[in-house]
Amino acid sequence: MAVSTRIIRRRIKSIGNTKKITKAMELVSASKMRRAVNAVLGTRPYATLGWETVAELAKVTETGLHPLLRQPEAVRRVLTIFVTSDRGLCGGFNAQMAKKVVEFVKKAELWSGKSSALNQSEAKLLPQAQHKSLALIDFVTIGKKGTDLARRLGWNIVATFVNLSNNPTIIEVRPIATLAITDFTAQKYDAVYLAYTDFVSSIRQISNIKQLLPLTKDTMLGEVRQLDRHPERSEGSPTNVGAAHSREILRSAQNDKTKFSYDYIFEPTPQEVLDMMLPRLVETQIYQAILESSASEHSARMVAMKNASDAARDMIDDLTFTFNQARQATITREIAEISAGKAALE
Repeated sequence: MAVSTRIIRRRIKSIGNTKKITKAMELVSASKMRRAVNAVLGTRPYATLGWETVAELAKVTETGLHPLLRQPEAVRRVLTIFVTSDRGLCGGFNAQMAKKVVEFVKKAELWSGKSSALNQSEAKLLPQAQHKSLALIDFVTIGKKGTDLARRLGWNIVATFVNLSNNPTIIEVRPIATLAITDFTAQKYDAVYLAYTDFVSSIRQISNIKQLLPLTKDTMLGEVRQLDRHPERSEGSPTNVGAAHSREILRSAQNDKTKFSYDYIFEPTPQEVLDMMLPRLVETQIYQAILESSASEHSARMVAMKNASDAARDMIDDLTFTFNQARQATITREIAEISAGKAALE
């Protein structure tokens, strides 16, 4: 059965209109990605060094000096801050983050039958699976996609925040930090985790779940440590310059540790200094995680729309070839019919 050239022409036009839309979305995402990446690189050194400072203080400071340093004997209830996007069409960005969190919950279910609660040593051995049961995991969702997933799976959502993925500000993030700090200080939760996506490059993003509270010397947020695993990337590249500077300072500090022992003097008092410093640090870490996720989202959407535009172009090329074949077949058939008609008349 011959293919109608009219149908093929209609399909070419439809796919061409779709290609215009995906190309426009690609350009918009590229523009948003540049702004988001600049924001990430601007805050990453501050977040990294701020967390390293607290890590050093945690080694010499009594945990009883501040509630955010409290180390529970057993972890029975956990709050997870789940960061996703508000919109789709961003490839596997949300799917990868959802998979990571689902594994987090499944490990908790596995451990629920082994122990009513894990002690600190067990929590360190398996830091992503230390809950008594599924009912003891609460979620603060950032983004509509994560909220929809949590509702479908029946997870307990205590708060939801939307419209933070595009140009977030520290003022918008402060209520999230206040909620986490208040509930942890009131001992409603024994730990607070942060599920977000680290931005490595425009084509590589890594889903992570990190412990936010209690503040410990082992926790490190605001830094894409996976960058160290890619030596082929230049330390002076735009996406590496902030982290490279931070790592150089940290390496110098670590070298100094072998020569000197530190003794910190707090002015006016350790409690007042920690009261001022630690809540701001938690805010900074949540803010940095949202910035990382925002840059990852726009990068993933830009790549997805580029792939869609390329696929549309390939489809148009194939349909154009098919259209030319069908048109040539139609012309050949019409010529054959005319020749047959002339022969019949003769």
